[in-house]
Amino acid sequence: MSTTRLRTAGLASYVAAAVAAAVFLASYAYGFFRENLVWDVEEECELGDGVPFDLDYYASHSDAPWWTFTNPCNAGHDLVPSWVAPTAWTSFTLCAILTVTAIGLTFVASMRAAAATS
Repeated sequence: MSTTRLRTAGLASYVAAAVAAAVFLASYAYGFFRENLVWDVEEECELGDGVPFDLDYYASHSDAPWWTFTNPCNAGHDLVPSWVAPTAWTSFTLCAILTVTAIGLTFVASMRAAAATS
């Protein structure tokens, strides 16, 4: 691969990593707000989403790990949609992989350019 193509691929990887980071931040923020910033879960379930609230089920699921997003109303309904956690963590992983790839491509391109001028 030529130096120009390596730099272009590195730039494309940086842009793709930025898009993945934006998707991660948006989905993480949405999950965080739907999980932690609901003032009254019972009211939000019954009035906002129109589903009955089960206090026993809610209490039994209040010790969920930090990387999952859950704010259950009952066994069949959660205030946080099921797509939030997979989207957040997949985009985070993709962002990390693309960033490492971009740094590697940029490094190889700069080393080839330095070798060509020597």
